[in-house]
Amino acid sequence: MPDKETQKFSREMLPEIYTAMAMVSKPGLSRFIMNLLFSMSKPPIPMKSFTDAEKEKKWLKKVTK
Repeated sequence: MPDKETQKFSREMLPEIYTAMAMVSKPGLSRFIMNLLFSMSKPPIPMKSFTDAEKEKKWLKKVTK
């Protein structure tokens, strides 16, 4: 787990690099990772986990317009 300064820096830089983020993986794993990464507060950009890559692509296109 990154230290607090690294977490703060990542949270501040994320919206400057990405507009949205999606994770595609087997059921349960991606949600667990996202919950772990953002357990303290809401993510600074739209984030969602998927088990289907086609649904992920549609969602990313929708939220990044």
